[in-house]
Amino acid sequence: MPSVVNYEINTSEYKVWNRDNIPPLRPTYIMPTHVNTTASLKEIDSVIATFLNMDGVSFEFNEQYHKWTIEYISGAHICKLEVNVFQDINQEVMTIEANRLRGDAYLFQDLFRRLRAILNKEPVPTMNNFMPMPIPDNLAVKLSDEDARAAIEPMIELAKDKNEYNQRIGVQVLCEICLEGELIHQIIDMGCVELLQGFTNSTNEEIRKLSNIALNKLSEGKYI
Repeated sequence: MPSVVNYEINTSEYKVWNRDNIPPLRPTYIMPTHVNTTASLKEIDSVIATFLNMDGVSFEFNEQYHKWTIEYISGAHICKLEVNVFQDINQEVMTIEANRLRGDAYLFQDLFRRLRAILNKEPVPTMNNFMPMPIPDNLAVKLSDEDARAAIEPMIELAKDKNEYNQRIGVQVLCEICLEGELIHQIIDMGCVELLQGFTNSTNEEIRKLSNIALNKLSEGKYI
């Protein structure tokens, strides 16, 4: 008979399995970004599938908790969120909750409004591409090379900062400049390509992705 004192339990053998794919009960506290509905689970899954069917989206689905972990990239803006489905104790009302995990808060609000509109069968709002309105020709001012370099230099210094938050802001703005394309030559002459290449192995996922987006844009234009 084995000794009880020395007996070891292998916890990997014990798994919680959601046999009927039933969402968990709604918790007491929930984020304000949620929607209640009497739609069936099948309808809800179909709505979320429609929501996920757009460019820039990647996701993972956790069947056990009926939860989607989603990442959305729009230009130089990244938002990571989760979408949870809960049921009330009587299984009559379902709750779809969106929860921002990290990234752009404005982008998250855009995503939630889109999800809510699809669920409520309302007109789906256009996603904000975060690009400013074009300046009228009569008001447009072309920057001199000196002015362009003066505008880029602080972003380079931010990207070189040891603080990770400052690094991300600097890299994000450099990425936006690459995507806009007007100051590409200054970006290249000031050593930003090498700087961005150094961030492709960053431990910060957002910095790494933003660097790759910028470098891919430069590569598309055959600048590098």
